Amino acid sequence: MTIDFKRNVHHLLPPATIIRLRGMSSRNIPFASCDRERPPENGIPISVFCLSLQDHFASKDDVKHVEECIVEELFLYKEPSLSAHELVAARVRQLHGSVPSSDSHIVQDSDTFYIYIERLMGKTTNAENSSPSLANIPVFGSSSLKERYADDVIGSVPHLPRTQGDTLCSRLTFTEAQPLHLHQLVVLATMVHNNNPIYCLTEENCYFFASSIFEILRRTYESASLEVYNTLAGSWYGSRIYGMQITPAAIDWYHRSLIEFMKPIQEKVEQRRAEIDAIYQQHDVEKSAIMQRKDIVIEEKGAELEEMKAELEESKAALEGKDAVIEKLLKLLEGVESFQPESGI
Repeated sequence: MTIDFKRNVHHLLPPATIIRLRGMSSRNIPFASCDRERPPENGIPISVFCLSLQDHFASKDDVKHVEECIVEELFLYKEPSLSAHELVAARVRQLHGSVPSSDSHIVQDSDTFYIYIERLMGKTTNAENSSPSLANIPVFGSSSLKERYADDVIGSVPHLPRTQGDTLCSRLTFTEAQPLHLHQLVVLATMVHNNNPIYCLTEENCYFFASSIFEILRRTYESASLEVYNTLAGSWYGSRIYGMQITPAAIDWYHRSLIEFMKPIQEKVEQRRAEIDAIYQQHDVEKSAIMQRKDIVIEEKGAELEEMKAELEESKAALEGKDAVIEKLLKLLEGVESFQPESGI
């Protein structure tokens, strides 16, 4: 199968109403119930988590917060179930305080957590999928052949593998020189879902979903090291169910999807910065007006002080004049007291 994403093209981040109409998930998970950076253990629709993640980063003060969660390793697992289900999982390291933040409680450390992304069969559509050859296989009953929406979910797990007996097929280890961030993985999974929202038992199944994510990242992040442990991926008990070829158009679509994801984040961050700048400018204007008023008051008080000083100088001069008169009078009095009339007069 060739993946070019030229058909079934939808918006990268569909609104909640579109998500519900597609029947993405039988879960009725409130939007606000999921952790903004860690999906819940019981899983949440990938597009819902993508919206949640976008909203989370848009509420920050810097777009660099999208770099806080780094996907260090990506795994492709096959379960030992009858359906030989496949999924991708990742080891994610969440940095704290790695970018400027107003949260004083954030410290310089990191946490590691594990996530899984998988495609399940969702609600049935109105269409029927006719495949008589598959109907003869017990695991593919008549209910499975009805066309269904793809229930693509993301969740967290305490450890990997998710269940005992899961077989690791491949591993991608990413480098610091070309890191993969959590939102970049989530955007890719959302892109694959939105372009292929229908679950097809023989084509757009869990094998298709997991391998699409894994192969596009392998092609995009060339510095990542690949380890292949077996040839089980894409096969159902030895029968090749799925094979694919990634075209340049798929890689280009992925890059455009990342740009579309970042646009509202950048817009909201810039809007918030503009609002903060406006507040500071208003503060500066008010501060300038206060300083001008203060200067006027100081000038007025200075003039009053000068007048008072002049009055004091006049009073001082008047007092000094009075002191001179008093001194003369005292001298006259001394002369009168010392006067002795001549005898015989």
